[in-house]
Amino acid sequence: MDTLNVQSFSTSEEPTDLTDRIANVVSRDKLIEWERFATEKATKSRDVLFPALRPWGVIFSIIVFFFSVYVPLMPTADLAARKCLSILLVAMSLWITEAIPYFATAMIIPPLVVFMDVLKDPSQPGRNLSSEQSAQFVLGHMFNHTTVSTLSFVFFHECS
Repeated sequence: MDTLNVQSFSTSEEPTDLTDRIANVVSRDKLIEWERFATEKATKSRDVLFPALRPWGVIFSIIVFFFSVYVPLMPTADLAARKCLSILLVAMSLWITEAIPYFATAMIIPPLVVFMDVLKDPSQPGRNLSSEQSAQFVLGHMFNHTTVSTLSFVFFHECS
């Protein structure tokens, strides 16, 4: 403590002066008004089912997805590669337009990988994995003991 007390930041009056100036600029009534506004805004956002949904971004992303699925954008004959490009384009368009929250976009990708049949069988490179094998592979790489324990902690913490 002796070392700290002799330091310039400890003996200076600048932090105290700055705090006093800020307190004079922002009155107590203004702080109460801001807190009330923030509380009302938080309450309203909880009442809306999808508060961060931007419909035009979602529509644009869906159009990009279907366009990329049905119009060959790659000269390759590999259908799985074209489908993988479609997943990439829809994820990029959702992120760029901020149509839905980022975490929701990230949660869309694994089901699309399974449903669009894009994973190759490592033992037979010319063959795709079945839906069941794809789902096991994706879930096995998405969820491990750390992820599940963190999710369960957050869930039970929020519920209690």
